[in-house]
Amino acid sequence: MSDEKNSVPEEKGTYTDLSVHDSENRIPLNFDYYKTTDHSDSKRRAMLIAGCLLFSVCLFGAMKTLGEKTSQSKEVSAVSQSDAYKDSPYAYDTQHISENMTSNGLYYTEYAEHVRITGYRDILFPYDLTIPAFINNKPVTEVDYYVFSYSVLKSLTVSDPQCIFFEDASTPPVDTKVTIIAREDSKAHEMAEKYGNPFYAR
Repeated sequence: MSDEKNSVPEEKGTYTDLSVHDSENRIPLNFDYYKTTDHSDSKRRAMLIAGCLLFSVCLFGAMKTLGEKTSQSKEVSAVSQSDAYKDSPYAYDTQHISENMTSNGLYYTEYAEHVRITGYRDILFPYDLTIPAFINNKPVTEVDYYVFSYSVLKSLTVSDPQCIFFEDASTPPVDTKVTIIAREDSKAHEMAEKYGNPFYAR
């Protein structure tokens, strides 16, 4: 009978049998019994860790960008919202009716005779946005300060040619990278030419 202490571990597929006992048949020399010689689990674990790290870096970058945009918006909000913008033909109309959001993510304030856009749902990647001509059967005639000043839009379509953008002396009403789509004789066209936004006539 051969000495079990000198026996060679038996190969079983990709596993090595480490269950060899000593001559007195006491405990196994290795409690795991089988030890894999296939390193694919380690590779998968390393890839999973790398993927998690990459996702964390991307998420951190997105959150940092959002934080910077929010900070910038707060900084330029020193000019408070006024119910009467002197250059608006609806400056007299200061009676609040409601505040709500459209299906495409535009926040607005409804007045007795008109509607003012006050914000939009920013989703952190460029897309095309349209300001409708009417909301609740009232003309959309105003866009409040800084609504699109730090936007990530690709384009902004302005349906009402008389819709005006509130301006101050320091900040463009719409980020200058955003393409404005409107009628050639519209207020939006004038604004695009003044600040250098790309313009496309509809």
